[in-house]
Amino acid sequence: MQSKVVIFAEEKAIVSKEYEILEMDFLQRGIFDVQMTTTSIFEECISVCKESKNNIEQTILICKNDMLNNFVERLKDGDDTLSLIKEQAVILERKTTFGKMYFIPVEADFGSVLDEILPRKEVHKCSIFGKNKRFVEDAFESFNVKYAMLSKSSFLHTVYYSGNLNQQNLLSVFGENLYSNQDKSLALCCQDLLAEHNLSLSIAEGVSMGNINAEFCKEKVYSKLMECLVLTNEQVFNKVGLNKEFLDEFGTVSKETVFAVAKNLLRKQQSDIVLSVLGFDCDAGRCFVAVGNKDEIHVFSSVFYGNRENIVENLTDFALFRLLNFLKEKC
Repeated sequence: MQSKVVIFAEEKAIVSKEYEILEMDFLQRGIFDVQMTTTSIFEECISVCKESKNNIEQTILICKNDMLNNFVERLKDGDDTLSLIKEQAVILERKTTFGKMYFIPVEADFGSVLDEILPRKEVHKCSIFGKNKRFVEDAFESFNVKYAMLSKSSFLHTVYYSGNLNQQNLLSVFGENLYSNQDKSLALCCQDLLAEHNLSLSIAEGVSMGNINAEFCKEKVYSKLMECLVLTNEQVFNKVGLNKEFLDEFGTVSKETVFAVAKNLLRKQQSDIVLSVLGFDCDAGRCFVAVGNKDEIHVFSSVFYGNRENIVENLTDFALFRLLNFLKEKC
């Protein structure tokens, strides 16, 4: 069945927020083929709804309760009938065609109303890091299942899908890049393992400037997250035992320096796990990540392209992914 959702609010920020909420709700319901549009202009909304009313099997208009009657008056024709659903939403049904239009106030219980209109279907989900959007799309096209994908950054995606697709199929294509069978952030997956094994974590960040620490704090407060050290200048490097002579020889961004920061930070903060990140934020920024414990420290390197914001975003994901894999292997 063709369905279209139109979201109206006079404030653009509210429109965007409602769009995000509904998009996620539809994905979690296993409904991937709903058309969605937003507007903050009343007459534009009327025009969109009239076109949809004549061409789409069911249209769902979401607006504030005090606007609902205005839309009903403008969109109801003489032969249309009105009725209530769940005592919150109004259904407009056309006698001359098969189409239905639902007017749902934004203050209503969305879940309860939508259960009547768009019943839930079985849905599975998985989170993938390290593959670009096109690669993931091509893979799921080859699986021949219905799916929808949310790309949270250039290389970080959550896929919702229905149909028969076993874990082996996914692993054969994505391998370790398939980091979760849930819609979970990398930071939350890391925190779950750290908490499960009661491990403390120290973080030192250069170019990411505290962004990795912010990702941990955004998800939830992790009680054994040690103080995050932001490596902004030579004086801060001195706090982890790297003097001017060392930095002159190896530089502030190198595999030797990121390893030394991790090793010294472990000793200084007496933590179980360490993550240190250094890099350049130029158009093609070489970055280094060190992750380890008192027995071993691994160093990884990659180049990220784009502006500073892109580089920090992708480097943050890369560092958390390396931390997660280390925890899976060693815990």
